[in-house]
Amino acid sequence: MSWITIVWSMNAAACMTLAGIYLLVWCKQREDWAYLALSCNAVAGAALTAVELALLRAQTSEQYGVILRWAQLPVWLLVVSLVVFVRLYLRAGRPGLACSVCGMRTLALILNFIFIPNLSYRQINSLRQVSWWGGETVSVPVGVTNPWILVAQLSLLLLVIFFVDATITTWRRGDRQRALVVGGALIVLSAIAIGQVVLVVWGVIPVPFLACFSYLGLIAAMGYQTRNDILRGTDSATDQCRWNKCIQC
Repeated sequence: MSWITIVWSMNAAACMTLAGIYLLVWCKQREDWAYLALSCNAVAGAALTAVELALLRAQTSEQYGVILRWAQLPVWLLVVSLVVFVRLYLRAGRPGLACSVCGMRTLALILNFIFIPNLSYRQINSLRQVSWWGGETVSVPVGVTNPWILVAQLSLLLLVIFFVDATITTWRRGDRQRALVVGGALIVLSAIAIGQVVLVVWGVIPVPFLACFSYLGLIAAMGYQTRNDILRGTDSATDQCRWNKCIQC
């Protein structure tokens, strides 16, 4: 097994582990839907990682086009669940902007299954075999970019604007730790991932799609903050129980 397969598999496994943890937390705290949104988001991240690994190993341009077409499904779930998570967890972000992001991303998903081979490329002429780290060879597409990809890219631009707006609102409200950890990670890491994808699609840089690594950093940052919230909630509940016992005595 190559190191690429091992690393990408570990990435997917980490996402699925976090998805299971957040699902369990939500099952115990049914009123807090942010954890369910985060669980769905982690599942989408694992699926995206698997898709990117398949793209690296694609053997023909036709196979690459089909895989990239289905990649839009986890991307759609990733974007929508992030918007829902931010609205529920940070309690910020303009509703109109949130609806615009989800609407544009849904439109991009529909267009993706209308165009052949996919929304990203009008035609994939060939696959370039690029020598990568450790002597590994990966597939990079060479083709004609579909101009309708601008719809998907506009949705991602709106997503970053939504993150910035939500982070500023959270900061001004006084919840600065959440703004720095969650909001800062959302803005920086999503901008890095989006920028890399845009440059690859338009043929500016001949490298494979690597959005999954930025996403892993993002889910780790969100997991760190939500873990602190859970621990604080547990400590508060423990203190309350002790106080009740003292009153009864």
